Amino acid sequence: MKQFHNRLLAEWRVLALCLGLLAGLAGAGGWLSRLDLVLYDLALMSWLRPAPDDIVIVAADEASLAAIGRWPWRRAVHGTLLDRLTAGGARVVGLDILLDEADQADGASDGALAKAMEQNGRVVLPVTQGPGEGGGAEAIRPMPAFASRAAALGFADVRLDADGIARSVWLAEGAGRAGTPHFAYAVLQVAEPKNFPLLAQESAGTAAGQWQRAWPMFIPFAGPPGHFRTVSYVDVLLGKVPAETFRGKLVLVGVTAAGIGDNNPVPTSGNGRVMAGVEISANVIDALRRDVAIRALPAPLAGGVCVLVILGLLALLRRTSPRNGLLLSLGAGVALVTFCALLLRFGQAWFPPAAALAACALAYPLWSWRRLEAAQRYLDGELAQLAVDGGILPGTAPAKLISGSDALEHRIELVRAAAEGQRDARRFLADALESLPAGMLVADRTGKIVLANRRAALLLGLRPGRDPLGVPLSELLARLKPVGGGDARLGGGGNSWKALKMEVSSGAASNLLLDVAPCRGDGGRYLGLVASLTDVVELRVAQQARDESMRFLSHDLRSPLTTIVTLLDAAADDPPDNEAEKTLLLDRIGSYARRSLALADDMLRLGRAEAADPSAFVELDLRAVLEEAVDEVWPVAQARQIRLLPSLSGDTDAEALVRGDGEMLRRAFVNLLGNAVKYSGNGTAITLGLARDGAGWRVTVADQGRGIPTDKLPQLFTRYGRFPASQDYVEGIGLGLVIVKAVIDAHGGAIEVHSEPGHGTTFLVSLPGVSG
Repeated sequence: MKQFHNRLLAEWRVLALCLGLLAGLAGAGGWLSRLDLVLYDLALMSWLRPAPDDIVIVAADEASLAAIGRWPWRRAVHGTLLDRLTAGGARVVGLDILLDEADQADGASDGALAKAMEQNGRVVLPVTQGPGEGGGAEAIRPMPAFASRAAALGFADVRLDADGIARSVWLAEGAGRAGTPHFAYAVLQVAEPKNFPLLAQESAGTAAGQWQRAWPMFIPFAGPPGHFRTVSYVDVLLGKVPAETFRGKLVLVGVTAAGIGDNNPVPTSGNGRVMAGVEISANVIDALRRDVAIRALPAPLAGGVCVLVILGLLALLRRTSPRNGLLLSLGAGVALVTFCALLLRFGQAWFPPAAALAACALAYPLWSWRRLEAAQRYLDGELAQLAVDGGILPGTAPAKLISGSDALEHRIELVRAAAEGQRDARRFLADALESLPAGMLVADRTGKIVLANRRAALLLGLRPGRDPLGVPLSELLARLKPVGGGDARLGGGGNSWKALKMEVSSGAASNLLLDVAPCRGDGGRYLGLVASLTDVVELRVAQQARDESMRFLSHDLRSPLTTIVTLLDAAADDPPDNEAEKTLLLDRIGSYARRSLALADDMLRLGRAEAADPSAFVELDLRAVLEEAVDEVWPVAQARQIRLLPSLSGDTDAEALVRGDGEMLRRAFVNLLGNAVKYSGNGTAITLGLARDGAGWRVTVADQGRGIPTDKLPQLFTRYGRFPASQDYVEGIGLGLVIVKAVIDAHGGAIEVHSEPGHGTTFLVSLPGVSG
């Protein structure tokens, strides 16, 4: 897994380097400027505002052209307009009309305009750029007669972007040095000189005639074309506009008629409309006065922001799931656009986000591809190793990759097969743990339980239904107390666990043997813990049973064999003299041999009953089993004139179906009937009954014998517990009823005994029936 982590980290670093470099170069170099301009326009459209009241445009519109004549008009007409504005008390007049040549139609007309300008004293004239000597550029200024009387001069140019839309201007430019302000800035210098100082910028060793520009700004247009208050040129000449309209106002005079002036599309145009240059200047004036002029981030800074954005996104993608990564990428794009809009609105700065957006759009698919490639390579290696190693169970290892098949589909099939094998192995381990007689707990490397059997929960005294999975092992073992004092802390946690073996006690079991051992993999790597809990009482019961078996083997089984050997040795030393003595000797040897054989058979039957597998049981008719048992015991009963009275109708003529082992059941009922015959007097009767017992069957064996004392009843079903001996019958070894109970228990039944001395004994056997 560490190898996969390192591989994935290397993939991330390479991707971060490539995408970061690409985003930085694209952001700094404006590779996606067209998309940036579209986003800028959308952001700007959300920031429209009312036009100021103190800016008025006097437009040479179509109506004026129709009334006055074709353009250009005589300079005297402009002089008359200027006189009207002077009389109206205009604060400043921006006459956005080129006056670089004399009026060819009327030479005196220029003088009228110059006189009007001199009387006003606050007229700003435009300057334009033209070709200069030597192939350079130079400023084309108004005629000296006009320039000398103008309060200020300014360039009325706008900057057209690659898509032909006017979005920005330079506030200062010129040949050799950017010493002439923009026309709008010049108007403000005349109107508010304290607030708008000179923007002259000296050249830095540039060649003469080389054009310089400075102080670029994006124009935050207040609205679409026609948004500012506009009056018709001809209406002012005819006195149709009240003089108060211009009092204290900034008046801009320019051409708005189509096909004549410098009309350009702007971000707020819409529907193919264009905005006159004079209104663009009005927007620049409004932005500068409101101090909302927009500055673009420097190219290096824009590139650096793009790098930070993509690195931040990749860092988050590395720690999120694919689904969350997709949502994160989409959210990053929305957040980036929102940030740019807010920065434009409240910070008066423009960050071109297209490069960062493109990088964000590429980040998710590229990272998903590289992560998938790394995961696929890792899974291929693991699956190949699993195919070599094999699974816990036969047939659980996935097959190797098959060439020519769909790679993804086949790998999914391999993973499915591996997962199925893992589930099968887990079920196998869980079933194996469940079958163990001891309580077993398996913890992972964090100390939390991942496997446990019901026996462990029972020994720990957990509430029924409480699942110990996920519970820290230390929490469960805290329930236990060491027997005989000592350290009650049973272990640490994680890698601090060490092998531990001690006797403890719990609320559910008196004494338990606790055995905790750490589990380690290849190279000693810590994997987890295995803890076992064994009931000491059960161990002692098993030890006692073993001791009793040894006593039986050493005494009951060995005794008749020893007697046989003794008789044979005696006969060898002193052979019988006649046939009667030989016959007596053989009878005694045969009796002891048969007794030894019966003891061995009983031990085998008991072992078979205790190891019975209910899954091997078959359906059988209990009535037929009882009839076979009666037939086997009948000769012995007849010899003693004891009547067997079977009543096997079972309340119905239908079969009494049970699931079981017919031979074991027959032997059990033969033992019960044989004991009844053995301990009954001659001429008595034994009753065998079969009846329904709910969904099962009840078998009754009742005799008229001596009965069993009450204090002896608890010993009947214990190993080597004997019936009371009598002078008429040979005492048994006490395995017959133990075998009966073991058989009945193995068949899910129960056995009871009712007896009273002098009134006989009754055994009641209940067995579950076959449903359906």
